[in-house]
Amino acid sequence: MVSEQESFSVGYVNNNLMNGETVVYRAKMHWLRYRWAVAWFLFAVVCVSADAPVPAVFSFLFAGALALGAYLEIATSEFVVTNKRVFLKQGIMRRRSTELLLGKIESVNVEQGILGRLFDFGTIVSSGTGGTRQGFRDIAKPLLLRQKVNEQVDQSMTAAVH
Repeated sequence: MVSEQESFSVGYVNNNLMNGETVVYRAKMHWLRYRWAVAWFLFAVVCVSADAPVPAVFSFLFAGALALGAYLEIATSEFVVTNKRVFLKQGIMRRRSTELLLGKIESVNVEQGILGRLFDFGTIVSSGTGGTRQGFRDIAKPLLLRQKVNEQVDQSMTAAVH
């Protein structure tokens, strides 16, 4: 059974798998992607309690728009490690994606601030040969994603030697 979030996003990776390629790990965007929507919602609640209906209405509408945008971004993002490649993709209409063959990966860096360390999310910056460098923000469990990439790179290099 495919969850509602996966129904938006599994198509890209599944439609682009090579023969013999299998998914090893799927990462997701962190739930804190909704932080600005929550902040504006709380501001709207304060406006209601302060008997300020006009700012409250606009704040509720803005919070709803931010929540919808965050939901769509989360639902259309894929961060997948396979036995042959790494896929990093966001968006439907305006798509941003990187596909790196395991043998072409130079590094996968994790950037985390204090909030990211506390809630276990961060920015993944992938670097491939030829100068390919791409950053993706608010990834849940970024250290685990990097570990899975490194494991697959190591297995790929070990298999190439034998």
